Amino acid sequence: MENNKFTNDREEFERVIDNSLDLITLIDDIGNVLYSSPAFLNRFGYDLPEKGKSNIFSMIHKEDVERFKKSFVSMLSNNSVYGIPMAEFRLQSNGESWRHIDAVISNLLEYEGVKAVLVNYRDVTEYKESLIELEKYQSQLEELVEQRTRELTDSLEKEKIVIEQQRNFIAMVSHEFRTPLTIIDGNAQIIQSRGNTLDQEILQRRSLTIRKAVERLVGLIERVLSGKVMESGDLKIDISPCDFAAMVRSICIEKLGITPEAKIKLDIQRDIPEIMIDEKLVHQLVLNLISNAFKYSGEEPEIKVKIYAENDNVFLMVSDNGVGIPADEIQKIFTKYFRASTSAGIPGTGLGMNLVKEIAELHNGTASIESEVDIGTTVTVRLPMNLPREIGKKE
Repeated sequence: MENNKFTNDREEFERVIDNSLDLITLIDDIGNVLYSSPAFLNRFGYDLPEKGKSNIFSMIHKEDVERFKKSFVSMLSNNSVYGIPMAEFRLQSNGESWRHIDAVISNLLEYEGVKAVLVNYRDVTEYKESLIELEKYQSQLEELVEQRTRELTDSLEKEKIVIEQQRNFIAMVSHEFRTPLTIIDGNAQIIQSRGNTLDQEILQRRSLTIRKAVERLVGLIERVLSGKVMESGDLKIDISPCDFAAMVRSICIEKLGITPEAKIKLDIQRDIPEIMIDEKLVHQLVLNLISNAFKYSGEEPEIKVKIYAENDNVFLMVSDNGVGIPADEIQKIFTKYFRASTSAGIPGTGLGMNLVKEIAELHNGTASIESEVDIGTTVTVRLPMNLPREIGKKE
């Protein structure tokens, strides 16, 4: 009689669950599934075999099963019929996918009408996935903010450096303009006031001093203007045939006329053909190289200038016996406004070598440098022989 009553109570309990939308299983004290609600079977796609043949622990993700077991054992030891929330775990559906579950379990093993543990599931997969997506988005947003912050910080640091460089440049240029103008003015005043009494040699020497100062001033103006034009991006180069060897020879002769104490060894390969260049810009390039060689070689410069052709390129090598450049500064020497530490006390703006590199690259060429402190420096420029007339033009 009591057995029939238990059966009737169990059947009545299961009928109630059958009509519920809740996701429910009844399991025994070792996790065997005794009954599953239709809602549970439909949600997870299970066609469970005979009662007691499936175990709930086998359906739970291996990374979560121990945590579930601990909660399950704890609930059994408390003998509580009140629902105890379980930690979140993943339950495998019949389609092999994993669903995120929150569950409440109730110990009904002592309840005569049921004799089972009731597990009420809540599928929170969509909610969990939305949280994961939100966390991913938040993480991406944080990374983006960090990246933009780094970029902004870097940009501000670079701007500070540029502003400081420009401030130093303005100070240098002011000094550079003032010095030759003072020399010109001083010698001109002497010639004006005492010209009739000065002998020819002194007059010639003072005239030469004025010419050197004028040359220095003109060179400075050309470097500043060329640098500004290149910086603005408005430069349009005009390509035409040019006798490059004759140009270099002419610049060397001009420099020797102003600095007669200097020595230039000119080595020009025979039959160097005309090349396609912007003559004005390349003239500035050559003048910068030879002027630098003179400037950094002390009172008696010995300059070597070599021109040769190879593989449809013309090479210009300018070597000096000057102060040289420290090894760790060579890579910076083509940077705008940079001056080597060995140039302290020697006039300059830090624009000359930058212009050499820019002009060479405008012609699809290259500029490289080798140097050793107190030994000297060699700069090599490569220029292609045959450039189309349109090269380097910017609209």
